[in-house]
Amino acid sequence: MNFHLGAIARLLRALHQNAETYQVAIEVIGHEEQPWASATFAGHRLRLTLALGGGDRQCWLSALPLAELPVRGAFVADLHVEHRTEDTARVAILLIDDA
Repeated sequence: MNFHLGAIARLLRALHQNAETYQVAIEVIGHEEQPWASATFAGHRLRLTLALGGGDRQCWLSALPLAELPVRGAFVADLHVEHRTEDTARVAILLIDDA
């Protein structure tokens, strides 16, 4: 996947690092991205489809919504796993720009 540089690329690095703590390898095999804004915040709403390999995938996916994902210049306001199988997962993320 060819994501633009910036907060989304840093989010992907944070996801990879977090997955590695569970010895899980992830690869983005699909994505949707929409700009998002409220009266006080702006950011992106993302849907990532991930291929999963190795480690304890189900444990990682269960822990992921509560994980601290440091993203310089942004913060994860919401993250939930929408769908999961043994080898894939679809994750919805609201990434807010940190002004």
